[in-house]
Amino acid sequence: MSYFSRLALGFAAGTIFLAATVEAHPRLTASNPADGAVVRNVTSIQLRFTEALVPAFSGGELLMTGMPGMSGHQPMAVPVRSAVTNTGTTLVLTSGARLRPGTYRVNWHAVSRDTHRVAGGFGFEVR
Repeated sequence: MSYFSRLALGFAAGTIFLAATVEAHPRLTASNPADGAVVRNVTSIQLRFTEALVPAFSGGELLMTGMPGMSGHQPMAVPVRSAVTNTGTTLVLTSGARLRPGTYRVNWHAVSRDTHRVAGGFGFEVR
């Protein structure tokens, strides 16, 4: 095998390995409520991922970013419990009561077995 053939083979193998590694990170595929949704009667937020999560290192926070009739409202943390379902691919944020009307921001972080932390966020409105 020539030097260039070995080099090309090594490059191809490295590219395949890198692609497999990159795909190993969990990605958010859906949420309920969805990003930008207008909803009613919310007590929990569900986030579905492409891979099983490590519960000890995955979670989220909920912020109320706007309240009807109050301009200049500063974001307020809403207490939630984070839990990963039995399937391992869904993270659930549960509040102690129904969310009040207003706008909200969910900030999440997730770790799968590859141990790389990924994070993101989205917003929705409760009427």
